[in-house]
Formats: sequence, C-alpha cells, structure tokens
Amino acid sequence: MVKRGSAWSDVGSLPTLDTSPKTSHGEAGMATSVGAALHLDEVARTRVFLRVVFSLVAVTLAVVPFLGGDPFAGRLLMGGCAAAAVACALFHRVIGKPGGYTSGRLFAFVLTALSAVMCGVYYFGILSAAPIGFVLGISVFGMANRTRVTLALYLFTAVGYALLAALVVGGVIADRGLLPVTPLGTSGALVIVAVVEAFMCFSYVQARLTRRTTIDAVTRLERAVRAVAQREAVLQEARQELDRAAWIGGPGRFTEQTLGSWRLGVVIGRGAMGEVYEAEHVGKGAPAAVKLLHRNVLAEPHLLERFVREASAAARLTSRHVVRVLEVSPESAAIPYLVMERLRGHDLAHHLRSERRFRPERVAELVREVAEGLEHARAAGIVHRDLKPHNIFLDESGPVAWKILDFGMSKLVDQGGTLTRGQIVGTPAFMSPEQAQGLEVDHRTDVYALAAVAYRALTGTMAFTGDDPILVLRDVMEKMPPRPGQLTPLSPQLDAVLAIGLTKRPEDRFDTAAELATQLALAVKGELGPATVERAHALLGKLAWGGVSRSHAAGV
Repeated sequence: MVKRGSAWSDVGSLPTLDTSPKTSHGEAGMATSVGAALHLDEVARTRVFLRVVFSLVAVTLAVVPFLGGDPFAGRLLMGGCAAAAVACALFHRVIGKPGGYTSGRLFAFVLTALSAVMCGVYYFGILSAAPIGFVLGISVFGMANRTRVTLALYLFTAVGYALLAALVVGGVIADRGLLPVTPLGTSGALVIVAVVEAFMCFSYVQARLTRRTTIDAVTRLERAVRAVAQREAVLQEARQELDRAAWIGGPGRFTEQTLGSWRLGVVIGRGAMGEVYEAEHVGKGAPAAVKLLHRNVLAEPHLLERFVREASAAARLTSRHVVRVLEVSPESAAIPYLVMERLRGHDLAHHLRSERRFRPERVAELVREVAEGLEHARAAGIVHRDLKPHNIFLDESGPVAWKILDFGMSKLVDQGGTLTRGQIVGTPAFMSPEQAQGLEVDHRTDVYALAAVAYRALTGTMAFTGDDPILVLRDVMEKMPPRPGQLTPLSPQLDAVLAIGLTKRPEDRFDTAAELATQLALAVKGELGPATVERAHALLGKLAWGGVSRSHAAGV
C-alpha cells in the first residue's frame, strides 16, 4: 500500500499549533472518576448531616432541663449530647482537608452520634419517638462507600437498641423513660420494638441499594460521555486527515522534473515549508521521497538554514526506526532537496483512527521501537521536539517496523539554538510543559511526547484536547490529564508509568525513552517494580490525575 498524505504532510512544516479534536479536556476525561465524584458527594452529604446533628444536639440540650424526667437518665443524655457535639465539631474541622475524610474518623463520629441517640432512647423511653434518630443516621451513613464500616454501625445500632429494649422490658434495668413501657405491657412493647428494628433494617438496605443504583447510573453516564468524546476526537482527526489528503496525490510544480539523480512524480505530502514528491532514481529505478521547499521559504534565510540543518541532522541518523536519508542536495544546488527512503504503509494517526486504541502489548512494542530511534538520535545529540502520531510511521515495505519521521524541528544539542527565533514549536497535545513555555529543552521533552503518544494509543483519547491551541498549551503546563485507567480498563501499573512519563518537571520523568519503554513493558506484564510505583504515587501526591498545579491555581 502506498502511503498518501499524513506520512509526509507535516514534513518540514513551519512551527505551527495544530488544532485538536473538538472535545474539551473535561468532556474527554470527566476530570473526576465515578468513585471520586461519589466521594465528593459523600463528603458534602456528611457536612449537611453534621449540621443536622449539631442542631438536634443543641435543641436537646436546651429543652431537656425543662422536661424533668429521671435525673440519672437526663445526665446520661446531656453527656451523650456533649460528646456528639464535640465529635461534630472535630469531624467538621478535618473533613475538608485532603485525606481528612477517613473510615476511622467516620466510624468514630457516627458511633458517638448513635451512642447519644441511645442515651436519648433511654431518657425518652424505648417506645418513644427517639429511635427515629437511628433511622435518620442509618439512612445517611448507610450510603457511604465503606461497606464494612456501614454494616458495623448498623449492627451496633440494631443490636444495641434490641439489647436495651430487652433489658428494660425484662426488668433487668430500671425503666427511666418519660414514656414508660408499663401502659402497653410486654407484648405491646415487643411489637413496637420489632417495628422499629424493621424500619432500621429497611433504611439500611434502601441506602445500600440507592448507592448501588447511583453508581450504575453515573457509570453509564460517564461511559456514554466518554464514547461521544472519543467519537468526536476520531471524527475531528478524520477531518484533519481529509484536509491533508485534499492537497496531495496530484501533480506539483516539479512533477516530471529531475533533481540530481531523481525524477519527481506526484505530491505525496505538503506542509507549510514545502512539498514531498514521490520519486524514482533515473538510472536504477529505486523509489524514494524527495522533499523540496516552497518558493516563499527559499527567500527566507533562516528557514533555508533550518532546512539545511534538518538535512544534516537526519543524514546522521542510521537507526532502522528513523526514516533513512538517501541523499542531500549539494550546497551549490539551486533548489535544496532531501531524498529519503520511500515508505509504504500508514502513520500511527491513521492506525489510531481505524482502531481508536491499541492493546497494551502492541503499545509496548510501539514504544520500544520508537524509543530505540529516539535513543539513537539522543546519542547523536539530536532532540526531535515534535513527536506525535503523524510523525510515527508503520513501514510495511520490508520487515514491518515503526519509524520516526520529520526531524524538521529538531534541536542539535551540541550546537545550541533551535533556529525558531523564539517561537513555540510542536503540536500542543504532545508538547512537553517546558516546551510549551518556550524554555530550554533536552531529550526528556521527547520522553514526555512518547508518553503522550502511549496515552493516546492506550486510551483512545489525547491527554489534552480542545479547539483553542492556547488553552491546550495552558492545560499542558498546568494540569494532569484524566487517569488512563478511568478512560478505559487499564492496570494501575500502566497508570503509574504514564504518571511518571507525563509529569510536569523534566527531572521527575524517566531519564530516557529507553527507560520509559522498559518500564511500560514491565507494567504490561504486571511486573512493575515497587520503587517505580512509589515514585508515581509520590508525584501524584503533588499533582493528581485531573488535578491543577497549585501555583497556577493560585494565580502564580
């Protein structure tokens, strides 16, 4: 199959900010997962419940002194209310802090509150309306995520009330309630106790079923939104490819002409800086791809210098995973040109539009081969700086292999400078944070880009998307993308590797593309080392998936 379009359409293009799919960052990933969203809802619901409990405690403390009743039971109730008020205040204080809402603290607070209700039941009477407090508490904390905690608290309530009722009805302890058992007798009291127990059981079961139904509904909604976002992303990528394809496949201004030893055919790629022609060696008939500059570029010395520089950089690379340079025009040539091997197949962008996402094993192989090419470039002192799916090609002309295209924006580390005159170069969705800020970059910017490519291949969604390139760049600098395992079923180990690869500071990333490839392969096999997992957790503790950098959030 002859590659048309995307394999060469960006070759030699000017620094541009490619538009991304019409899907916002929030739509693509739904910044919080189902579990995180329900956790936030649970915290908010608990805050409201704390205010309700505090209000009930205040009312009880205010009216009990005027009700009379048994002094001992009254003092017991006042003590329980005071303990519940302190628990409310403490829990409300810590619940808003990161990590403040824990199972242990929830259990301690609810246990204290239910104990206060138990004191109220003893004071008002086991047949009074006081057990309504149990039903209210169970209906609220029964929806919490902690199944064991909620079950333990329900059993404490149900067994505690039944035991208190049995002791009072059996005469083991004195009936000190304002509404005593005596008028109804033993059988009547037991019937009412059974009804209260049934209501408590019903409240608990209803709360757990409500939580399960909510999880199912939110999960279905998230999947639907994710599917729509991914379809829009694929559609937008297809539109971009159609735009590219509309300009290629036909004759160009140099078609049928000969440059050096090469006769030019149809245009197979076009970018802002130049065109790429299908070509054939005049004497040998060998196929090739010849890259030429537009007329307007020839009049710009710095762009011409960049073209020459790209040719020099590309000619130094001999890895089988980098497109091979066959010939570079002599300095005396009227029209500078670069002759490259003719590839057959499609670029990664084409394959991702066809399949949306790859199996983790295939992504690991892709990353391994691309990393091999990047390591070869690093050894030559070259940073690519525009690695993306359009610049990664699956060549099927010989042994199938992934190859890196277009070193047109490359930086020669040993020579310094970039010939970009202070412009930001690259594609926003795959650009490293330091590159987005126009800072000095090294090979770790390619490590970031390769991690972003892996993220796209694994999840079917780019890490950062949007219509406005400037907003995408801002997200690249300030945010972490949605957790990969939230977008599609992936192991936590793969999440950990991508967290390190996509971290904001270069020094926090994997040091080389080879290290990224190695760790990704281990994660696919489920053999990622604990040190790498802990490293990822430490980084995510500073900036979590879907989170915003504190400095930027504060307006720094």
